[in-house]
Amino acid sequence: MDLDKLNALMAWMSATPLSELEWSEGDEHIKLVRANGVIAPVSPHLAEVVDSAAPQVVGGDTAGLVEAPFFGIVHLAPSPDAPAYVEVGRTIAVGDTLCTIEAMKTFNAVSGEQGGVVKEILVKSGEQVSLGQPLFRISAS
Repeated sequence: MDLDKLNALMAWMSATPLSELEWSEGDEHIKLVRANGVIAPVSPHLAEVVDSAAPQVVGGDTAGLVEAPFFGIVHLAPSPDAPAYVEVGRTIAVGDTLCTIEAMKTFNAVSGEQGGVVKEILVKSGEQVSLGQPLFRISAS
């Protein structure tokens, strides 16, 4: 199974309350299981592929990072001609929408889990993001 299809299945499952998903197509078979709120492939080989695909913050401070909760295309504004949800220097509260991630034609809001000031926007609108990829850096207010 190619990584794009795996990403799409994981993103779709992230947007649903399902705890388990099995998918077969031809001679390919995958089983995804949600454990502790995180979707992980059951196959050890697929777990290696997913782990190696997720970008990592190397040698940096991870405090205040808002990470992508699933795979998809990030949108920093509600529409192309609308202002961005947030911008650098803006103060946000817990639960404020920072961006949306489109997965399987469904837009899912990504909200801040802490209040503070947006210090960095680490992605561009329209960019494909991976599970765990840093999206924003927020400093405590």
